[in-house]
Amino acid sequence: MGLDIYLYWYRDYEDAKRRGEEYEARSTRAWGCGGKKYEQMTEAEIESSRSACAAIASELGLQEWGTANESDARKIKENSKKYPEHLWKIGYFRSSYNEAGIHHILSERGLPSLEEIFGKYDEYCLRPDWHRVRSRALTIAKALAQGSPYRTTFIGPNIFGHEPIRSEREALVAVEEEIKRGSEFGSYSNKVGTFELKEPMQVVAIMPGIGHFEQPGCWCVYKPGDLIFYPQCMEILAETCDWVLAQPDPQNFYLHWSS
Repeated sequence: MGLDIYLYWYRDYEDAKRRGEEYEARSTRAWGCGGKKYEQMTEAEIESSRSACAAIASELGLQEWGTANESDARKIKENSKKYPEHLWKIGYFRSSYNEAGIHHILSERGLPSLEEIFGKYDEYCLRPDWHRVRSRALTIAKALAQGSPYRTTFIGPNIFGHEPIRSEREALVAVEEEIKRGSEFGSYSNKVGTFELKEPMQVVAIMPGIGHFEQPGCWCVYKPGDLIFYPQCMEILAETCDWVLAQPDPQNFYLHWSS
């Protein structure tokens, strides 16, 4: 699964998929040029391959680079009516895998992942059961809103081989140096450590433990400024389901994961 999820309307998904796959196969052959790599091709060979691909796309009813025409496929992305300034949109779900991403939050709280919410899929595109997704999203939104007010993060050894800090004085100097550098990022990690310089963490517990890949280190439990972003994500997901179900052809809407 990729980082972001997009909503698409298809006039005929299976037909669009077939033509797209045919374009990929034929355009790959068109760029073959006797097994040469792109940097080994002459300008004439490059132009010939481009022209051949454009002709293939035209024959298959596709745009120049093999993408579907607006009449065949259309990306849906609209501001949420409830939360118009939110990063998630009707038709766009930002699903980053970093610590602030929805995947991390759902896992941290023992809630279903986005894959589980949408159901099984065989590739980076699926047509979910919109009624079922809506019900799951609202249930998870409630669980997130009523859940723990705390977050966790793991602080472990530096994988880049930075010399470990061995005294209280070294630790203070390291922080003072980071402050002097004036990083534009208030929250970040580097070879020295993890820093929260703009909005310091409200730490409630630091516990020795084992992290990912069996790394020894410490679990830090802290109280973030605001967790309302995450239940709002699920509410916007439910709002997207309502939007799709209100269309005259909800069966023509699919979700794509970015690759």
